[in-house]
Order: sequence, then C-alpha cells, then structure tokens
Amino acid sequence: MIKQLVLVAGTAGALALTACSSSGGSSTTPPPPASSTTSSPPSSTPAGGAVAVSVAKTSKGGALVGPNGHVLYTYDPDTATQSNCDGGCATAWPPLVGTAQPGSGLDASEFGTITRADGSMQVTYEHHPLYYYAKDTDSEDVYGDGVGGTWHLAKHDEASGASSSTSDGY
Repeated sequence: MIKQLVLVAGTAGALALTACSSSGGSSTTPPPPASSTTSSPPSSTPAGGAVAVSVAKTSKGGALVGPNGHVLYTYDPDTATQSNCDGGCATAWPPLVGTAQPGSGLDASEFGTITRADGSMQVTYEHHPLYYYAKDTDSEDVYGDGVGGTWHLAKHDEASGASSSTSDGY
C-alpha cells in the first residue's frame, strides 16, 4: 500500500513540474481575441525580423497594413522615441514589432524602429509607432480608428505618397 502511495505522489509531482516548466511564463504574446473568425493580428516577430508593410484601400482611404493584411494604427500619447502603450494596452493594441520591409508605393526612409520597454523593436512610420487593433478580425476592419479620440488609422495616400496618419504632435 505504501509503495502505491509513493508511486502516485511521485507521478503527481512529476506532472506538476512538467506543467510548470511548459507554461512559458516569460512569453509576452497575448492570447488571440475571443470569437475571432480569421487570424488575429500578430503581436510579435522574431527579434529583428523583417515585417512587410504595404498600403491597402479601406473604407476610410489608403492605409498601412501589416504582413497579415490588417490595418495599422498610431496612438497620440506616443512620442517619436517611446511607446506609451504596454501591459493591457498592448494586449488590445499589439505593437508591430520587427524591422519594416516597405512594399510598393512606400519609401523606406519613412520607417524606423523604437525600443519598447520590454526590449522589442517596434516599427514606426514617420516617427509614429505602429499597432494593430485586436478587435479588427478581418483585413477589411478599421474598428480602431478614432477609439478614445487618441487612436488613428495609419493612413497613406498611395497616389501622392503622402501620409496623413495622425496629428503631428512630435
């Protein structure tokens, strides 16, 4: 009887250790939004990885889109060198991380990166850090534009090559 109890206790302990070691406690990737009908916006890219950025027509005009075709946004409280969206904010507004690989009609000189508080590199467009919106579950969604009066679609007029992404607070 004692041998059976030791065996059961040992097995339970091993299972508990396995569960703890595989939990990936250092992961910063938020879970995908519930009830997503298509792929959710990526929130991370391998360190220093190139991410394709292009222009797509939306119901609100030409806008920058990430590699999955979802539109990108800017946030007024950000500065040219710092993102002010982390924690729960970054869960709702996943940053576009990596290094921009601009597509047709975009000028590489308009893109850059900043270092986020977690050490990841976030793509910027005309000195504005770029984000997805977790509630945009389809490539045609632009639900984040105007949220809180501080989130704006990263617009780009492909014909003129001009940006009209946000107020120029910096």
